[in-house]
Amino acid sequence: MAKTDMAVASAATLIAAQCVEAAEAMGAEREHLASVVSSAVNVRSHDDITTLTAAAATALRGAATLKARALKEMWNINAVTPLEKSIGIGICGGKANNNNSSSSTSDSGGEVINADNFLSACSQELLARGTELLKRTRKGDLHWKIVSVYIHRTGQVMLKMKSRHVAGTITKKKKSEI
Repeated sequence: MAKTDMAVASAATLIAAQCVEAAEAMGAEREHLASVVSSAVNVRSHDDITTLTAAAATALRGAATLKARALKEMWNINAVTPLEKSIGIGICGGKANNNNSSSSTSDSGGEVINADNFLSACSQELLARGTELLKRTRKGDLHWKIVSVYIHRTGQVMLKMKSRHVAGTITKKKKSEI
């Protein structure tokens, strides 16, 4: 086998592995992935590789569009949607009081989920570790926040919202008493 053929085969293997990993993360079925990989193995020309790459890119763009559309629909019905990466819960009941006067924005506004599900779904450790949450700003933009709830040494229940800016190099924390 020529060096060029080996390089193309290696690149195709890497692309297939990345596509399978992304598809599994998005919920694709194993049987469907197996048929796609088998068609990729049967590649005979450069045109086949180009066609498979274009099809994979189109499928990934379509999946990303559907995911964004689903998130947008959930926000339009005023739901606070926690990210499924961590524990799958949002903020617990009550309205946060703003005790941090140095903060430039106020984040206390109606972002509450049903407390019945919340208390049965998590423990103090999970609450203190926090979860990622999409928050809608006053201008309508969506921002990721890391939200955690803990009991302060004074006995007060505290809500901590942390946001990352500039690829995580700058973090901004806001603590509120519940």
